[in-house]
Amino acid sequence: MKQRRVTYADVAAAANVSPATVSLVVHGSPLIAKATRARVEKQLLKLGYVYNRAAADLRRRRSSSVAMVINDLSNPFFAEFAAGVDEALATAGFVTLLGSTGESAARQQSVLASLMEHDPAGIILSPAEGSDAASLLAAIGAHTPTLVFNRELPHAQRTVPRWDFLALENERP
Repeated sequence: MKQRRVTYADVAAAANVSPATVSLVVHGSPLIAKATRARVEKQLLKLGYVYNRAAADLRRRRSSSVAMVINDLSNPFFAEFAAGVDEALATAGFVTLLGSTGESAARQQSVLASLMEHDPAGIILSPAEGSDAASLLAAIGAHTPTLVFNRELPHAQRTVPRWDFLALENERP
């Protein structure tokens, strides 16, 4: 049976402080005295507190994640691209949710459906071979900002005119 999540209230009771103090410690506020910070941090570790990003996103009414779906993670180009995007998103305060399709359009639909359940702030998608814009639109919806890269989608501009496209210009010397 799954144990209940440790809350600020649990940590606060164990450290003999208020839940607001625990929040300030978790968020790195300089307003907390060193001794109090140490006591709270000790209890955070002891109790196994894990930050609940979904709850924080709900309070802020804004997602802090971006979903990235790659068609072939075994290709070094895509692995390097994913690492670079993850680094840039982290700098901007986002967490990357990563999915891989293995060039399967059916798997892509499943991965997108699962990632959309996390309500990402946007989608970065390298479409699987044989993908069509209408199916992707059904999985993603019309209101999630989407960047398609590396492979154009037939009829995408007529179906989803707001999706951006990023392409490479491969030139031979």
